[in-house]
Amino acid sequence: MVTQADMSIGLQGQQLVSNTVPVRIRALSIGDEISQIALQYFAVKNERVSVMLSLYSTPPVSPTIDDPGLPPPLPPPPSGEDYLISDGDVDLLGANVVLYGEILSSANFRNESNIYQEEFNSDLLSYIIDKLSSDDPEKRTGYGKIFDDRNHLLGTIEGDYYWNRINFVSFFFNNKYGRFPFTIQADTGAKKIWLARELGEVGAAADFIFNLVREPTTAAVFGTPITYLPKMAAHREIWDTHVYNLLTDNDTNNRKVGQIEMLNVDKIRRSFLNSSYYRQKLNLLWADSTKSEVSDSWKYEDWFGWFTDEAFPWIYHTDLGWLYSQSNSQNNIWFFSEQLGWFWTSEEIFKTPSSLAEDQRFIFRVRAGNHGGWEGSWSLVTLPSEANDRDSIYLFDYGYSPL
Repeated sequence: MVTQADMSIGLQGQQLVSNTVPVRIRALSIGDEISQIALQYFAVKNERVSVMLSLYSTPPVSPTIDDPGLPPPLPPPPSGEDYLISDGDVDLLGANVVLYGEILSSANFRNESNIYQEEFNSDLLSYIIDKLSSDDPEKRTGYGKIFDDRNHLLGTIEGDYYWNRINFVSFFFNNKYGRFPFTIQADTGAKKIWLARELGEVGAAADFIFNLVREPTTAAVFGTPITYLPKMAAHREIWDTHVYNLLTDNDTNNRKVGQIEMLNVDKIRRSFLNSSYYRQKLNLLWADSTKSEVSDSWKYEDWFGWFTDEAFPWIYHTDLGWLYSQSNSQNNIWFFSEQLGWFWTSEEIFKTPSSLAEDQRFIFRVRAGNHGGWEGSWSLVTLPSEANDRDSIYLFDYGYSPL
């Protein structure tokens, strides 16, 4: 507190007078654009935190499963050219996920791979065009056939058939991600199809599917690269893992892409714009973690790494992104992420097994079984690092079994 006082600076008897100035201090929520985490988020991602909050999803009901025990030993490295995964293999698997919403079985993948190479010379765009315009009911997608001589997606002006383009984008986006696109994603997709109108109905539609599979990005002046659709999550590393499973006969049983329910935006805001003070008081899981000198909400665990828990029970991990944490003990933690689903780990398992490399982590993933209940698999997570020369996370599932 500064009280009224006279201060002489010794120059011709001048005086400076300071009066008491009342100052009001209030705690900022994560949603406030001038909060510490909002400013840090903008500095790192070049995005407003309010945009990020609007994309939160509610995690599904967590499984009630006992400690799954110790992880299995690491798999041996692939040997021989049979297991070398090409971009063409990933293209083929991704195209079938986007077109049909499912992952091929091992036998079907090998058969389709032969067709892809022999009939289409591994040309992804030609393969997609054939599927979209085929009269063969076994090839046709659930959306139906696209005709080049009928107006369905394209008209004279951009507004023509706009909602048909929205429905087209939503259908195939849902095939890939197991959920429908946000409004901005659907609108951007519709615009992408319109901009490719010179290719014709089938060509413009195939171009959109092609880019959903290839996931192109463009460089940004600041922050992360710009994705084909806003906030479009990358799945090629996941498909890469599935291809490895298929080539090594670790069959994925033709499973459907999972679905994530989305919260009403108002509920999201009400949930996450609460005072972080109360969140910290209720946070027993990370209460004793080492705090950053920059901000108390940024914390570090030797076994887990750097993260911020200002939005607890959501935390932002520097390697794994946004995670919903459900536990009061680091010896038994359930996490949920939109990319990995529900997974279990602990302080003893995540990083410390002697067989792990510096950039590898162990988790136990679970998902809903085909006939009810849960099924789980130990998974090896390889984080981006200079050692492996990767820009994204690599995931290897050892194989799912009922729990």
